[in-house]
Amino acid sequence: MSGLEHKPSARYRPVDWFRHNTQLAEVTRTHLDAGHGARQSAGRAVNEAAIRTAWDQHHSCTLLRDRLSEVEHWKLHLEQSVAAVDDEMAALWRAKTAAEDEREARHFDLETAQAALAQREGRLRLEVVRDDVEETLKQEVDAVSEFRAHLQQRAEQSFEQLCRLADARQALLDDIAAKQGALHVDLSSLALTTESAEIGFKPDPLRVPRDSVTVPRWEDSCREQLAAADYQLQQSRQLRAVDADTVVRGQNRLEGCHAAVQFAARRRQHELQQAHDELQWQRGQVSDELAETEHEISRVEAALRDKDPYRRLAETRLERRTERPLTERVYDPPWSALRAETTAVQETQGELRQQLSQLWETAHRLRRHLARLDDNIAGKAAALGVERACAETHGRSRPPPLVRTRSHLDKVLMLWTGYIWT
Repeated sequence: MSGLEHKPSARYRPVDWFRHNTQLAEVTRTHLDAGHGARQSAGRAVNEAAIRTAWDQHHSCTLLRDRLSEVEHWKLHLEQSVAAVDDEMAALWRAKTAAEDEREARHFDLETAQAALAQREGRLRLEVVRDDVEETLKQEVDAVSEFRAHLQQRAEQSFEQLCRLADARQALLDDIAAKQGALHVDLSSLALTTESAEIGFKPDPLRVPRDSVTVPRWEDSCREQLAAADYQLQQSRQLRAVDADTVVRGQNRLEGCHAAVQFAARRRQHELQQAHDELQWQRGQVSDELAETEHEISRVEAALRDKDPYRRLAETRLERRTERPLTERVYDPPWSALRAETTAVQETQGELRQQLSQLWETAHRLRRHLARLDDNIAGKAAALGVERACAETHGRSRPPPLVRTRSHLDKVLMLWTGYIWT
């Protein structure tokens, strides 16, 4: 070992040693600078990420609140439109009811005019003339029939408009329900925080749901809903105005026809009175007319008795069909036919009784005048009595309106819309 003077390895010069140390120091400073820069960059990234995340969340919450306000705004407009539609439906329903009540009330005028015409058919022989009374009565019948047809048409149009309003109202309610659901979803989304238990990762959160629309298209849809409802409201208001105009015009026309009939009837009575005073030599015809009247009374009485079996049969069938089981009690065609048959028989008997009453009155008047007047008084007295009876029938006051019962279509509409108006 004494022979080894140095370590068996390469020998470096001091310059190399100092250079190596200098290089290590430089590398160390480089790594330190790189580490410091990386730490500073990471810190800035963390801070920027925290700020950006916080502001993004704040921006999303702000947009959600704005969206809630916007949806609530449109929902308020839709609810106001629903209220307007409800008010208009109630007003249109009252207009429709008024038109139908007016139509039913004018049936009395039609009956009186027809009854007056039927009574005037009781005139005898030469007294059956086509005078002004008959012409004005026919004009009144035509006017009442036309007026009732117009009222029926207006009522049907009002019913159709009510159906359209109900459709528009249901569309508004559906849109309101959809917006209420959207409000519920957005409110629940806004209430979520980073500490909520319901949050979690989702498979594909960035997907666009099917049938999604843009905000302008959504706003256009809301405007279209409101525009459709407003259009139906305008149509309904115009229809109500037309209904009111129809009623007023029809009433004025009927009042004119009624006054014309009364004037013609009074003038005809005056003419008959004059003819009665001038044509007294016709007394011999009174006896024949009395015999014909008594024969007609017998025919009417026989005809009236002949209707009793048919009426009993129809009423018995109707009553017996009420014994059907509960599930079989339907408004079938036989039921409608039996009701129509019963009503027709009752109306026929009523008309026969009315005719019978008129015939008895005429016969009594003929017998009374035959005893105390000359040959020519009886015929004119009978005609004059018919004209007076016609004028009395035509001029009698309208009876009070009955309690209106709703039709089947009205009940269907009420059940459909969920509303019952009084």
